[in-house]
Order: sequence, then C-alpha cells, then structure tokens
Amino acid sequence: MKFVVRITFLVFLFIKCVCVSHGQSGEDIIKLWYGDEQTFGRSGVVQRYVNLLGNVDPSKNIIKLDYALNEGPFHKLSIGPDLRRLQRPGDFNVEIEVEALKIGLNSVVIEAVGDDGSIFTKSVSLNWEPVKSDPDKTIRWGEVNSLMEVAQPIDGLWIIEGDKVLSDPNAYGYDRVLGVGDMDWKEYEVLFPMEIRGMDPGAYDTEESSGPALLLILRWMGHSDSPVYCEQPHCGWEPYGGTANLSWPKDEEPIWSLSTRWNGSDEQFSGQELTLGAEYWVRFRVESKAGANFYSFKIWDGGLDAEPDQWTRRKLSESVNFSSGSFIFVAHHIDLAIGTMQITPIGNLRYQIVDLVTQNTEVFVQLPYFALWIVGILWGLAYRRKDVKRGNWIITAFVILLVTGLFGALLANKLPDHLFSNGWITRRVTYVYVFIKFIPIGGHFIAGIILFKTLWPTKVTS
Repeated sequence: MKFVVRITFLVFLFIKCVCVSHGQSGEDIIKLWYGDEQTFGRSGVVQRYVNLLGNVDPSKNIIKLDYALNEGPFHKLSIGPDLRRLQRPGDFNVEIEVEALKIGLNSVVIEAVGDDGSIFTKSVSLNWEPVKSDPDKTIRWGEVNSLMEVAQPIDGLWIIEGDKVLSDPNAYGYDRVLGVGDMDWKEYEVLFPMEIRGMDPGAYDTEESSGPALLLILRWMGHSDSPVYCEQPHCGWEPYGGTANLSWPKDEEPIWSLSTRWNGSDEQFSGQELTLGAEYWVRFRVESKAGANFYSFKIWDGGLDAEPDQWTRRKLSESVNFSSGSFIFVAHHIDLAIGTMQITPIGNLRYQIVDLVTQNTEVFVQLPYFALWIVGILWGLAYRRKDVKRGNWIITAFVILLVTGLFGALLANKLPDHLFSNGWITRRVTYVYVFIKFIPIGGHFIAGIILFKTLWPTKVTS
C-alpha cells in the first residue's frame, strides 16, 4: 500500500513539473475577445499593425506575458492597466506589424507566467488575407457574420448589436478604437448615424485623459511613438490625417474642433450640441488640394433627409502629412453606437461638380451663364437646319464657353480662398491663380471671335 501511495505521489510531482516547465493550457486563463482564430485583411489593410486583443485572468497574478509569431522568438507584452490602451487589469494587445506576417495561416503563441512559477500557454490562428479595398461600399453591421469581415478592432471590445456596432459599455476606457478601410484610400467620404449613450465618470481622474471625447480620424496609418511613448503597444498618434473631435472638458462647455496636427491653432468651432441617447448623422470627407489635404465635416440631427447643404467646418492642412489612409472611430471614455456606414470615393468629375454646385456660392452666380451657353449650343443645333456650316461654328463657340467656364470653376475650387490668407501666396500659386482666371476670359475671347466671324453679315457683291 505504501508503495502505491509513493508511486502516486511521484507521478503527481512529475505531472506538476512537466506542466510548470512546458506550460499548462491557458484556455480559461488567456482569453481572446475576437476568438482563437482571427482573419485580417479581407476588408482592406486598415493600418500597419494587426491587433490580437484580450485579457489574462488577473487572479492568477501573472508577472510576465509574452508572444511568439510563427515559432519565432518570444516578445514581451505589457499587462494592463497602463492608463492608455490597456484599460483593465489583465488586458493585453498583441500588436504585430503586417510586414512580419506571411500570406495565409500564421501561428501565435501567448505565454503567461504566474508569480508561483506556473506557465500558461494559448495558441491563436492568425489568417492574413490582405485584399485591395476600394472606398465604395456600405457596411450594414447586422448583416455580417463577424466584425472582422468589415472592420478591424484596434483597441477594446466592440460588439455588434442589432444593426449597430457598439464600444463595450461595461469597459469605458482610453481610446477604444475601431478601424475601417484601407491605408491606400486617398479621396473618400464617410456617412453614418451615431449615438453617444453614456460617459465615463472616471475620465477626469488621470493626467492621461482630460475628459471624455469622440474622435473621428481620416487617413489613419497606425500608432507610433509620437508624441508619447509606450513600451508596448505603441501609444503615439502622430502623424495622422484630419480629426473631427468633440471633447467635454471638466466644468466647461463641450468643444468641437477639426484638426490636422497636434495642438494646432484656430481649430475650434461651434457645432451640434449632442444629447445622450439621441441619433446624429455625420458626413466627413478628405480631398487632396493645392499640395495639402482638404477636410470637410458636417453633423446634424433629424435624420438623413434633414442634412444641411453647407458643411459645418472645412479645413486645409498645413502640409500633406498623409496622402492616404483608413478611417477610425475613437471612443474616448464614452459609450458609442454606430449605425450603417456608407463610404464613397471622391475626386472624380461627378463629385467635384456636385461639390461645386452645393458648396461654392460663387458657382450660383455662374449658373445662369452655364444655362445660357447650353441654350446657345441648342441654338446652334437648330441653326444647322438652315446653314450647317454656320450652325457648327455656333455650337463650337458655345462649347468653348461652357468647357472653359466649367474647367476654370473646377480648378478654382482646388484652391480654397483661405489658401491665400495664411501666408501661402507665392509666385507659383499666384501664377496658377491668374491662369485659372484667364481660362474663362480666354474662352470668352475665342468664342466671341468665332461668333463675330460667323454671324456678321457678309457684303453682297454684284
């Protein structure tokens, strides 16, 4: 009997030794919020990293957390909270550069070490399937099987509920981030309804956060080490494209801003006052103009049919910080709900004409002229029945007027007026501006000569 007890005890010690040395199963200890098999890239390459997000059981007193990619060396992971991207005790973010991934299946092993020497391991299957994504799509959250099919969670837990996607209302935190799109997206526009359902009362308790905020960022490429540094994951946000930001400073009124650089000036504006639980619509656009990025933002209530004609705020960046990038939602200590998203490409002739007619008041002055020129073309077509040659010349003259007038207006829209009021006047810009003005003038001159030569009565000789 003693022999059996001793053998049983030795077997127990051996099993414990093997478990400590080679790692116990971490199924219930290391949890991945988006599953043990995750696919990235199917809806576009959102940023320079993929993120495996999760939590390691705080009750296990984990003192060391690492990960290895494709049987490579282990790399250190930070364990939350860190008052920034890692919100709760045990939170982690496996941030992997996309260039380190191979196409297809990648294996990631996460290893946690407790203060008693116990080791827990978790294996994750990471499918890297990058595709070329165009900014021409509609995302209906309730119709997808998985959030990862249409977006990339960058920080925090995001949940699909009905026809909306929500930041986890049970885990308010610093910069809960959801990315949509592709780093190669250049000129595009996003349209969506949203609700702010609640705010974190602890948002003012740390120096890392000055209060709750909503940030919507166009042309995003990924986190960096500027202007703040974290060992892992990166917690800097520069450079970035354009940010529409609504913040709630302590004991102050909410502040709207449209910024293109950190701590920029003259970026605040009066915008829509938001009521918790109410739905608001947002339209946000980026275009490349005059050697910089041009951002247009509007927000309104009352539904899509109540959209105002004018933009709430427009801004030209100081430089081209990014020529392309994806779009991200940042729920900073708020409970955010987002409805169906419509993403539309910009930069083609059709959208520029629509923008000219609806946003540029000077175009309304030109509309009667455009109408007159079209009538002139119709007159030329009718005149051809009497005199084909003269009718063709009349059509040619009015086509020249129409084309040069429209082309000059389109180019003028590429150089916003405030470009000339912030120290941007250079000889080159001045020449371009004069050239734009002379396009319709030249068209009038040429068309006038044609009409004069065509319609002026010729002398009849006997």
